Amino acid sequence: MAIDRQPKEETEYYDSANQVATEEDRVEIDIKITGWEKKMRIRALSFAQMEKINKMATIQETDKDERRIAGEMDKAEWTYWTIKEGVVRPYFTIAQARELADNNGSFVRELADEIWNLGRISKRMWDAYILEQKKAAALEESDNPDADEHV
Repeated sequence: MAIDRQPKEETEYYDSANQVATEEDRVEIDIKITGWEKKMRIRALSFAQMEKINKMATIQETDKDERRIAGEMDKAEWTYWTIKEGVVRPYFTIAQARELADNNGSFVRELADEIWNLGRISKRMWDAYILEQKKAAALEESDNPDADEHV
């Protein structure tokens, strides 16, 4: 997603927050894992997907023999559910995500981390945009070329 701060064509404003809410703005990128023949497409997670992944990966019952403590995160389950929710091409079921992880280990954990990082990239881009908008507004209001230094 790119932000055009000065649209060249005449564009209408949104009439309501509901119209804006229907826009899809999550980042999608193609990735290729070194050594694999083909690429995949991953997408930044929605808040609902993040909640689902965290819920599904949370250990429900303590099992001292398996060293599993209720309330803690099962990292393997977190990885499986992240692959299921974040890889959009090809689509994975949870069983396929488990099989992928069983066969590929650390690459799959890196893939899961990359999916979660997409959301951070979008947030950084948004924060940078807001800062630029504040700098531009300060400059316009003051006619002082150094005005943006105080934002």
